[in-house]
Amino acid sequence: THAIPKAIYTTRNGLGGNELFRLFGDSRGDVWIGTIDSRHNSLNRWERSTQTFHQYTKEDGLPEYSKEVVTAPTAFCEDAAGNLWIGFYHGGVARYRDGHFTFFASADGLPSGFIRALYLDHAGRLWIATAEGGVARLDNPAAEHPQFIRYSTADGLSSNQATCITEDQWGRIYVGTGRGVDRLEPASAHIKHYTTADGLARNFVNVSFRDNNGALWFGGLDGLSRLIPEPDRPESSPPIRIGALRIGGVQQQLSELGEAEVSGLSLNANQNDLQIEFSGMSFAPGELLRYQHKL
Repeated sequence: THAIPKAIYTTRNGLGGNELFRLFGDSRGDVWIGTIDSRHNSLNRWERSTQTFHQYTKEDGLPEYSKEVVTAPTAFCEDAAGNLWIGFYHGGVARYRDGHFTFFASADGLPSGFIRALYLDHAGRLWIATAEGGVARLDNPAAEHPQFIRYSTADGLSSNQATCITEDQWGRIYVGTGRGVDRLEPASAHIKHYTTADGLARNFVNVSFRDNNGALWFGGLDGLSRLIPEPDRPESSPPIRIGALRIGGVQQQLSELGEAEVSGLSLNANQNDLQIEFSGMSFAPGELLRYQHKL
């Protein structure tokens, strides 16, 4: 036998629209539904105890719909205090607490743009991925006036087009972007970049997920990538190898594997045109080497 739906709900049952965009189940067992269509967008709550729908509009404190401004709910997350957070297509987030909505926008410190994802980390911080302004963090989402801490390309993100957020077992935050994955250390704000050079299927990352074994999955338009996070090792400078040396345009004899140093050179005063090629021998993913030299 084939299972059949227990119930089918449409606008005839009180649903705000028949074109569903997002679904989310809260800790009370209610289901939140975001709809989107050409006539209007709506936020709905299916109340489990009464099996009925509640529809929320601008009268409840939500953004007003117009043909120019798409206000569909795009992301949901529940914080540690049980408050529900909703992100919107045209930007802004709303907090639902005790039956009332409070809306936060760029005037409150939130980066602008389509809210792509909301994520609650192990410490109870709420992370917000925006399509235009990077990432925002709320350390106390339950505060009456929460403070938005922002991260953008000015702070080291590879792109302000943030698409998804996840976390590893050490509390490091991973942000999917249009230019790869950025790993962010909340305590130090240090950011490490991962790209196709480190094994990503493609630099545009659209979705992320942490599985029960702690592996992180990143999906894009050209496949799926899996990262097994590891604790950071103490940083040490990689060995430097001199790969080529030219004096006055003349190639000097060096090992094919490079040299740690080149000694025994005696140069005349007119031999002042030196070209040195060197590289650091590091295979650690996500970290770009930077060099210092002294003459």
